[in-house]
Amino acid sequence: MNTSERTARALLRVQRASIEEVEAVERLRQSVSRAVRSGASWAQIATHLGVTERAARRRFGSPPAPEDQTTLF
Repeated sequence: MNTSERTARALLRVQRASIEEVEAVERLRQSVSRAVRSGASWAQIATHLGVTERAARRRFGSPPAPEDQTTLF
């Protein structure tokens, strides 16, 4: 195998890993959403993620509804 073939294979592995990462992030988001809907607390979710409750809420929590957001005007 020559250098260009090794490079092409290496780049395909990079691309495959990138796709797998996106898929894993989506699976995690869906899993957290299901856990919330099933009654899990943010503290429980945070424990299983290995992060603080605040970090879990920031990453996976729903944004506030438009009527709950503070306006500047």
